[in-house]
Amino acid sequence: MDKKIFIKDTILPLLVKQDFNKIENLCRDQLAKSPNDNEILQYYALSLFKNEKINESIKVYRQIIDKDKNSLMSYLNLAKIYYFQKKYRESENSFKEAKNIQNSYEVLVELGRFYKNTNNKKNCEEILIEALQKKNNGIEAHILLGELYYENKDFLSAINFLLKSNQLDSKIFHTKFLLGLCYLEVNNLEESKKYFLECLVIDKNVIEVYQNIIYIFYIKGDRENANFYIKEAEKIKLYNPKIIELKTLINKFYENDLFVKELEKIFNQETGSENKAIYGYSLARIFDFNKNYTLFKKYLKISNDLKRESFKNYNFENHLQQFYGLKEFFSKEKDNLFINISRSENLFSKIPIFIVGMPRSGSTLVEQILSSHSNVFSLGEVDFFSESANEILNSNSIEDFCNKLMSKNNYLAFEKIAKLYLKKTSVFEMGNKKYFTDKMLINFKLIPLIKLCFPNARIIHSYRNAKDNCLSILKTNFQRSFMPWAYNEVELVKFYKMYSGVVTSYDRILKNQIFHIKYEDLVQNPNIHIENILNFCDLPFEKNCINFFENKRDVRTASALQVRNKIYTSSIDQWKKYENYFSGMFQSLN
Repeated sequence: MDKKIFIKDTILPLLVKQDFNKIENLCRDQLAKSPNDNEILQYYALSLFKNEKINESIKVYRQIIDKDKNSLMSYLNLAKIYYFQKKYRESENSFKEAKNIQNSYEVLVELGRFYKNTNNKKNCEEILIEALQKKNNGIEAHILLGELYYENKDFLSAINFLLKSNQLDSKIFHTKFLLGLCYLEVNNLEESKKYFLECLVIDKNVIEVYQNIIYIFYIKGDRENANFYIKEAEKIKLYNPKIIELKTLINKFYENDLFVKELEKIFNQETGSENKAIYGYSLARIFDFNKNYTLFKKYLKISNDLKRESFKNYNFENHLQQFYGLKEFFSKEKDNLFINISRSENLFSKIPIFIVGMPRSGSTLVEQILSSHSNVFSLGEVDFFSESANEILNSNSIEDFCNKLMSKNNYLAFEKIAKLYLKKTSVFEMGNKKYFTDKMLINFKLIPLIKLCFPNARIIHSYRNAKDNCLSILKTNFQRSFMPWAYNEVELVKFYKMYSGVVTSYDRILKNQIFHIKYEDLVQNPNIHIENILNFCDLPFEKNCINFFENKRDVRTASALQVRNKIYTSSIDQWKKYENYFSGMFQSLN
């Protein structure tokens, strides 16, 4: 049979069917007659790889290259095989050989993908930009760059490349999904929702799309639309864990409801720890609402244990020592560090208001009050300050971090950290508002550094009764935060005591530059304390701050629905209802 006919009529149809066993046998027979036919050898090597005969496949590709040093496909396929084997150096060298043979858009995209998959951001970016210089309408390169920047939290750059990809082809699901995620990260919920809804036009059976749409309506406080899409999602998959979690956050259920009985069955049958934990938190929430504290404690304990076990490489004591190390450093070096604190008072046009403390301490209420002011924008919980400090100081330990803060050019470093931080905040469209809130609560560990970088920054410490605070933390399945200590009673108490000591120490260092607001005081006498908060921030009084519950901003915390209500005091001394169930934790907090 003629070779061209053999490939067209026999091999190619088998490739479509992915029948690589038959391809391997047919190619072997053909090679018995023509052992040096490189075209047949290519198909033979591919079939060997697909049939998991990896070393034989490599040997055949090497055989082809020995005969033809310019065999582009052999180098590309070898590169992919070496990547599959996690032999990244050999893979990179093979990709580079392919690039030397043909420096084309297609080859550059494959090399760029390799660098992206091996976390080499710099080389990936350079190669893909080079690819777009050869083909400026290359969709794949735009998507890969969008993925790269998204993974590295450069959301504006990601959006730019993904929008171009969407402009080139508006029917690619992956592009729209990534755009939805990017806009969600920069709190542009309308654009995020738009792209997720466009995803449904392309494919209405992807449950992750529904999860994000429901989540958007949840943080907007729109129960009606959230429940509509919950029902739509349930048509695709009933009892999806993420959908169930949102469903039980948004709605109240009675313990005798059929839904609850079915959920208990699913919890008992579930073997995956992540899903079982989510089902457990949902059940705990339901039984808590029904005041069945025995079952509430049972499901909460199981879920918290599963969640804590998921952080396998986390060392709590080492983590705690980082906070103590910083406290010791700032206490020891305060006089040297704060000599010229007013140096950059007017350096920046915008003034950050950092809200710090423990989760579930009333901080979202404080943020809601401030963001209701006409001159204040809310960033929500963003890790920009810590990221900026780490990027500028480039330290590998707390000791190294502190040493670099004490270097002779430290004030230059403070200014660089401040500028990088403000650059990161520019992903948000703040308009002409002079102030913005940053509610990354864990920033309490860096309060002195914040004041060194931003002498005019306002620091607001939100706190509440320790027992209520720790109980509320223990009850919460945090979605976006790295807090393994939050799922273990002993670690939670230790962390709380460390936090309290650190803030007290920094308060002594900064002398009246931290405003402390107790949740219980705020909700019992809101008008007085709201005015005090505004005065501390040098903000004129506005009635909107009293009527904060009318603020329609998006809230991405566990308090998303609560802050849309008027002030209530029912959360005060909640711990007393649970005294018999968490007595050990409460006694440790006395």
